[in-house]
Amino acid sequence: LRDSMKKMDRVMYVSNWMREQFAEHVPRDVSQAVIYNGIDLSLFDVGDMEPLPLDGRFKVLFPGGEKVGKGIEASISSIPLVKEAIPDVVLYIVGVEEPSPRIRGLVSALGMEKNVRFMGRLPPREYRRLLRSVDVLCMPAREEAFGMVFLEAMAMRKPIIATDLGGIPEVVTEGRNGLLVRPEPEPIASALITLFRDDELRSSIERNDAVDVERFTWDVTVAGYIESYQACCGRSR
Repeated sequence: LRDSMKKMDRVMYVSNWMREQFAEHVPRDVSQAVIYNGIDLSLFDVGDMEPLPLDGRFKVLFPGGEKVGKGIEASISSIPLVKEAIPDVVLYIVGVEEPSPRIRGLVSALGMEKNVRFMGRLPPREYRRLLRSVDVLCMPAREEAFGMVFLEAMAMRKPIIATDLGGIPEVVTEGRNGLLVRPEPEPIASALITLFRDDELRSSIERNDAVDVERFTWDVTVAGYIESYQACCGRSR
């Protein structure tokens, strides 16, 4: 990897956290830049999509499927705790076609069959409709370089529950766009209950999302890449 980096004119990363992970491999004389991923806000116009008819007074979306480190088990395990305060809570899980016996077994052992729904792998537009229809996005990942799902939630003006690690804090700010917690059932449940009960906090997050997501539009991303290419070409000449 270090030999490859020596041949680069510039190395670009999707977060400062990722840049730090590569620090020991990149020679000092190689130019580097952090350029965040972008999002097309025109796809998230709520006036252009009908909400889905979902069950549950409090609807939580977990979009990470069973990918390692995304936090599916902690999210599921938080629901019995949330249910004590919000009996009609439903966790909607996206990104896995057929849950593994391990995950099915966890849901069954917790007695949460009526409170956990597996939605399969949805086409982008259907996923956006689901996101529009839930109350909060929850993905307590144990490792995440950036997290496009957080941008999508912000674009849809949804509060976020995530973890304070990796590149996540560069997207989600504690108390502003959501709540950052340890990837464990108890703090996840506490954060979910807080968001359910605090109307003022949710309204504040909705306003902040509208402002903060503008930092991550494709215009901003493309401008960053153009600037990087121009800088490399200028130096080579």
